[in-house]
Amino acid sequence: MIQKHLLFFLILLLFTSIWEHSALAGAESSLEIVLKPGEKQAFIAGKAVQLPAAPVIQKEITLVPLRFIAEGLKTEVKWEQDTKKIFIIASGKKICLEVGNNQVYINGDPQTIVSPPVIIENSSLIPLRFISEALGARVAYLSQTKEIHITLPPPPNQPPLARFNLAKTVFDQGETVEYIDSSYDPDGDKIINWEWTGKKRAFFKPGINRVSLRVQDSHKAWSEPFYAIITITDQVLMDELTYNFTYPVPGESLDMSHIQVAGLQTVNPVDTREGSEKVFLSDSPEIITEDGVLFMSDILGPARICYHHLNGTTVNKYVYLVATNNGSEADQITIAKQGTSGPGEAMYTGRVAVYRYLASDHLTKVTIQPGERRILYTTGSIPAGQCIDGLFDVKTNRNILFSVVAASSPDFLSNYELLNILPEDEEHFRGIFPVGSRLISVKLDSPEMSRLIIADGKDDFGNTENDYGVLYEITIESKYKTGVIFSARGGVFEGAGIWDNQLFYLPDAGMLKPSENGALIDVLLPGERKTLSFIPPSGSYLPVNLVFIPLEK
Repeated sequence: MIQKHLLFFLILLLFTSIWEHSALAGAESSLEIVLKPGEKQAFIAGKAVQLPAAPVIQKEITLVPLRFIAEGLKTEVKWEQDTKKIFIIASGKKICLEVGNNQVYINGDPQTIVSPPVIIENSSLIPLRFISEALGARVAYLSQTKEIHITLPPPPNQPPLARFNLAKTVFDQGETVEYIDSSYDPDGDKIINWEWTGKKRAFFKPGINRVSLRVQDSHKAWSEPFYAIITITDQVLMDELTYNFTYPVPGESLDMSHIQVAGLQTVNPVDTREGSEKVFLSDSPEIITEDGVLFMSDILGPARICYHHLNGTTVNKYVYLVATNNGSEADQITIAKQGTSGPGEAMYTGRVAVYRYLASDHLTKVTIQPGERRILYTTGSIPAGQCIDGLFDVKTNRNILFSVVAASSPDFLSNYELLNILPEDEEHFRGIFPVGSRLISVKLDSPEMSRLIIADGKDDFGNTENDYGVLYEITIESKYKTGVIFSARGGVFEGAGIWDNQLFYLPDAGMLKPSENGALIDVLLPGERKTLSFIPPSGSYLPVNLVFIPLEK
């Protein structure tokens, strides 16, 4: 069967010699061709064109002209006068048609067509059916107008090609590696995602390292991986800490296996304040096993709504954030920030929801009438085994009932009153927690390494049971030039933060593991004051530490 991409170009040139190849290469939508047997005027995408010979119907078979294949088609077309054979060579295909013969050859393989090519008005005509069948086009005949409508799909999307270049392939330890991305898409589609494996700004152990890249285009097609081998010598220009403190990138993962974080002296904040908002948390039951209300509570004033749930059934589920006004007066719900994520893996959705929350700045206001129940947000369909996360900063002027609901279909509102309130599980939390934000100030005066403990429920005492969903804003000032590192202590961690108005993932790739790695925040100069903002994400473990490493005495 002739490839659709080739046939897409071929069918256009059957009807017109002025169609630009560049326009075809970028075609994204279906193309409709309209013609009438016996008439030399046809329409391509609504544009009138003249045909070299009119389409004809012979024995109920529609034949169309093949004269302009050579004009504009980036291929080789040969006509053998003696044998009356037509050869088309393109995209690795050699197609042979013979006037008067209903057998064609594609790369030497025979194929029978409904009617042989014919010569009319010095033009070769071939069966329309041959082209439409090969292309998978839809053909419709309108008896009232006697028009034939042919709808041609666009050529199939080609995946992008991942490429990158290196100035050299042998580097010393601590030497910066520059990667020059040269990926492209043959169709001209936009590349929207880059997935690197093994990529580092610099390497700190001798040996062989393989770096790979995959890219994704706007049609969600992924490329094959592209690889490069980087060799690291025994020569040391900089160790890892020195390199990262010299060229700091917030969020970058670095080795901390040689630092005994738990043995460092602790830093006491010079000031700690709490915001006025509460945390509305829906994480119990964490696993959805049936339809029902996962958590519900009234909110008056500011609050941060947080939910984290996993579909534990075998069918797709939906999770909804619903507001109900049980009062006698209308109210306005203000949504100042929000971040949602999923469906996906638990730690991933938690970090992405926090990242999107920190990035959001769109203010939404919703008026809710007395007695009205309204869906504020829906997750969409959640496949079995997948997680969803959401963070919403809301404010009400009157008591409004908010509920997080699991349902199998979007029409649950009509039976809302019949939904059961699902019981809590034994491991997770739900409820209203009084502390929604903590503003902590730290002043570093010691030339020794130290740490700030965050969200352990002891040294840093926020909510009694839960610190998920709490916004931390930690302002740090140091007497000395100091490196700041984010360290997971309770377990694996994937999150996001803002430092000095820069948003980044914690860490930038992969996850943090206690006693193994940390995420660089920055280097503070003497007397500088900067603030780190982050929210402990669902799916990760607490507590965490900020580690301070003075770089000069």
